[in-house]
Amino acid sequence: MIAFLAVFTFSSAAVIHTQISHDPVNVLTFSCMGESDPVYIFRPRTSSNGLDPHEPVEIRGNGNFTAENGIVGGSGTEDDPFLIANWTFDHGKWNDLGGGAAIRTIICIFDTTAHFIIANCSFTYKDGLDTYGIYAYNVSNGDIINNIFTRLTDAIFVGDSNDFTVENNHFEGSSIEFWRGFNISISHNTVLGAGSGIDLTGDCSCVIENICIDSISYGISVSGTNVSTVNNFCFDNKGDGILHSGDNANITGNICWRNREDGIFVHTSQGIIAYNNCSENGAFGIHLGSTMESQVYGNFLFANRKGNLFDEGGSQNDIHDNVGVGPDVSVIVLAVILPATLVTASIVIYKGTKGRKKPALNTPAPLPEK
Repeated sequence: MIAFLAVFTFSSAAVIHTQISHDPVNVLTFSCMGESDPVYIFRPRTSSNGLDPHEPVEIRGNGNFTAENGIVGGSGTEDDPFLIANWTFDHGKWNDLGGGAAIRTIICIFDTTAHFIIANCSFTYKDGLDTYGIYAYNVSNGDIINNIFTRLTDAIFVGDSNDFTVENNHFEGSSIEFWRGFNISISHNTVLGAGSGIDLTGDCSCVIENICIDSISYGISVSGTNVSTVNNFCFDNKGDGILHSGDNANITGNICWRNREDGIFVHTSQGIIAYNNCSENGAFGIHLGSTMESQVYGNFLFANRKGNLFDEGGSQNDIHDNVGVGPDVSVIVLAVILPATLVTASIVIYKGTKGRKKPALNTPAPLPEK
């Protein structure tokens, strides 16, 4: 039985097609910008069943990529990265950061350049103390793929590091944070009920096709130059759906729906804000802060409480061919087949449906080359 099918079709100076659907096997999809094939934004999470338990890991320097620290293969080269895989971690340990500071971590990595992958692992904690899932500092060439993170202070914290990929992971009550990164790719992740969803401070990076729901603050926060925030789904976050600052921003194809503050709040120069769907947010659909010389076009803005588009003191912005619809204007073609509202259906989606088997999905399209 179809839980719901909602199709929004708009015809104006800008032509936008957005489809959101929940199929019978508990997978949420959406498509933007007239794409014929939907993009999967909620993927089945990897099960932790059958994983072997492992003690917390501390790696300081390339020489500590050892079997004792969970390495099951690889030599650390680009073609043969070290592999930490198929472990379950349920507690952390204290790690000395120097200067009298210490934090609790599950996997802690410092000062490495070797290539490595952390994949198919489960991270949680049971002792009630603030704990980081993966904490990395001054590290490069890391991939974090297809893991589960549950109830951690930060699922992933990476500082002063570059050339990282975080892809196809599932986060519950846990955030992703990159601080002073370069060449970071965050894609195809699901972040539910976190303090903040995805927080990226870094340059020449991308945040693509993630789903961020019910964060205490924003869904996605980006600060950096030449960062692309594309095709993300931000729903029911307590702050902005997307908060983006930094020059040469590319903010396209995102759906920001029913967030408590702005759908998209952006500070940029020479940026592109295009083909986004910002609907029913508590403040503005798109809020241009200190934004200059930017292109704002092809966006669909519906029933945002304070207004659909607000240019707050910007200059030389080219704003054209956007579609703005007030809450009382019925120009939307909406087909609904569901027993309750879209909000109720969405809650069912991200909490899962007991007893339904989730199918394997097609491998996501490859990301642009770093």
